Amino acid sequence: MSSGRDTFTWSWQDDAPCKHKTELFYAPYAERAPARRIRITKAVSICDTCPFIKPCDAEATARNEQHGIWGGTPRGAEPKLPRSDDGRKKKRSA
Repeated sequence: MSSGRDTFTWSWQDDAPCKHKTELFYAPYAERAPARRIRITKAVSICDTCPFIKPCDAEATARNEQHGIWGGTPRGAEPKLPRSDDGRKKKRSA
């Protein structure tokens, strides 16, 4: 029975360094900005070492991926960090 995924296109995922690290590449519910910054930094650092960054990015773009970090880029619904009116990141008050 087919999984619905093209095995040729997706075969790179079997050897990708992000395998089994889903928690870094998808935002948990009600994630706060400091935790989000740390998570995204860790995920992107893994992407930076990945030999499959181009096919990952191509897959996400082709499928119009709206969740997670793909090819080193936060996609669609991945929360953006808050910014101030002048374009700088806001500091969260305690």
